[in-house]
Amino acid sequence: MKIVITVNSLTKGSGLSKYVYSLCDVLKKDANELHIITTHAEQPEFEEKLFEQDSNIKIHQLHNCSKYGKYFRLVALLRQINADLIINNYHAPSQFVLPLCKRHAKVVHIIHNDTADFYRIASINGKYVDGWITPTPGVRDNFNSYTKSVYADRVTAIAHGVELPSKYKIISGRGDKLEIVFTGVLYEHKGVLTLPNVVKKLEARGVDFHFSIIGKGILRPELESQMAKEIAEGKVELTGVISASEVYQRMANAHIFLYPTQIDSFGLVIAEAMMNGAVPVVSHLKGITDALVDDDVNGCLIENPKDADTFAKRIITLNMDRTKLSEMSQKAAEKAQTSFSLQKFHDNYEQYFKEILSK
Repeated sequence: MKIVITVNSLTKGSGLSKYVYSLCDVLKKDANELHIITTHAEQPEFEEKLFEQDSNIKIHQLHNCSKYGKYFRLVALLRQINADLIINNYHAPSQFVLPLCKRHAKVVHIIHNDTADFYRIASINGKYVDGWITPTPGVRDNFNSYTKSVYADRVTAIAHGVELPSKYKIISGRGDKLEIVFTGVLYEHKGVLTLPNVVKKLEARGVDFHFSIIGKGILRPELESQMAKEIAEGKVELTGVISASEVYQRMANAHIFLYPTQIDSFGLVIAEAMMNGAVPVVSHLKGITDALVDDDVNGCLIENPKDADTFAKRIITLNMDRTKLSEMSQKAAEKAQTSFSLQKFHDNYEQYFKEILSK
């Protein structure tokens, strides 16, 4: 079977790149022929190396084409490959050219974010799309609301999957000092401006903690400025981008995963933290973060992502009751292993594609 995956670009460490890599793991079985088309490659060498060990996966990069050249080349490629299945990942050019290229192919669009622009792109030429996949029920419902439920019977929620700690030979090293971790891009929509206020409140209550902030972004200088004292004292550490194994080790060492995100579609990092037993204290996004976290069972859901006081209070309460913290850690890991493993992801996607191709 010939399969095409279209995406703007793949970049090192991004959630989208992890997703596409996992998706290819599902699809490359049974000697399927996979073609990945990128049109706006930011790291072309990374894209080439990502699948260089897979002889049945070919990368087609169109970033050197002109604006209109990309469309002409995309149409030519899709017609040439003549795929049985086209999987689109927020790729507007693919949606625009569907009337010229669909032919006999089944078309599936993956909605990766809970924003109007993602819904707008996903709904372009919707009559040519056989199915949409969302990572959570909340994104499914919001897309249906955006499209006035015109395509509701073709939208399916399937959770993403994450690696087991055993892949990186991770051993938890939690100690008496409260370890907290945040992972994500350092942008406002991930709630990073709430982090300094949480840190100040923990300090004011005399909590003995170490906070790892993993990731890069335009707000790093602002965070460094607001937490200069805590950074100098070794209480806060901004690691920048680190390897996947290092992220998992930090999560396995952490008691708390702090994530006051304002916008998300699934929260891959929440699932990764839970998989490693870090208890998520995260903002409540209806139908999204509550699809992963059960409040006061395997984590904590905070209604207002800017409410540093409540984030701090929940962390302090857990720190004072280490027995409950340990129980929640165990339940977080159990939920992740049951619902968000890569094997579960593989099984769900295999079944979905089997059904979509049989129609």
